[in-house]
Amino acid sequence: MTLNLKTSCVEHNVLKEYLEENASATLAEKINHGVFIEKDGKRLLNRKDLDGFMKYACEEARKLAAKGATSACIKDDVVFGWAIHYFEEDEIIGKLYNEDGSEYKPPKPEYKPIQRVPAPSIPVKPTPPKAQQFNLFDMMAQTEESKADKSADELDDGNAEPTELNVDMETGEILSYKTAEKNVPRTQGSSLYQKYIQIQNQYPQAVIAYRLGDFFEVFGDNAVKVSNRLELTLTGRDCGLEERVAMVGFPYYAADVYFKKISAFAQLVIVDGDSVSLYQIEEPPLKPQNEPSLPENFDDNDDFEEERALQKFFDKDALCPLYELFDYNLDMQ
Repeated sequence: MTLNLKTSCVEHNVLKEYLEENASATLAEKINHGVFIEKDGKRLLNRKDLDGFMKYACEEARKLAAKGATSACIKDDVVFGWAIHYFEEDEIIGKLYNEDGSEYKPPKPEYKPIQRVPAPSIPVKPTPPKAQQFNLFDMMAQTEESKADKSADELDDGNAEPTELNVDMETGEILSYKTAEKNVPRTQGSSLYQKYIQIQNQYPQAVIAYRLGDFFEVFGDNAVKVSNRLELTLTGRDCGLEERVAMVGFPYYAADVYFKKISAFAQLVIVDGDSVSLYQIEEPPLKPQNEPSLPENFDDNDDFEEERALQKFFDKDALCPLYELFDYNLDMQ
């Protein structure tokens, strides 16, 4: 059986050969002559070719491919089954032709321009100003404003420099207004950093531990020294300078541990609010030494009386009669 199919590659040849061997007479009639269908209110001839089948097969392969995969392995019998289904199913559209043999082109949808109707303009009536009754305070305020305007006009000669705000970098508080000058040097840092430097200048050889919230912080070269000695992480803080200032910190609840370690290699000054104090290790209080106990003195009247009674035996007046009794041969031992 010969099919009216044009081939342009090896795959087309394989598919055509399979269809010629396995297509039924009805299927061969559909492939060779096409099938009339109704579309867009017209009777059209639906004819299919191998190029159309290749696109159909690609879509079917994508359905079988794993999610996210870029390729799929399809067996030959599956592809051949797709070919039979593609040419046999009338609902699958190939190329459409008019009854006169010309290629059918679907009509382009007509887009009607949307006419925008401008909204009617409603005149806005200005609200008449309310009559305001001035009181004494309003008159005083106007007088002050006129004086201020007059003073500004007198001072403004067209060459005045603009003013800029002096803002605390830490709190965001506006401290004062100052006139901008040309070549004004960059600020010396935030108020916090200036206070830190002021205390550091008072104690040039000491490490200044400044409490900020729940942490004590050390800045500058001393921060590098403390970081190296105590193996703490060295970071930086924005103090209103061109570069961030080196900083190392530790929590206040463990401050005593770090204070003792820092005082082992440097003098330490602690700043907590308005309090500035030199850190000193408190020595434990001396315990009183146990004094040697003195021998107890016993005042026993009975023993004293007994001793006096014994001494009576050695009394001179008592011994004379004894000597006479023993013919003066009495030895005392």
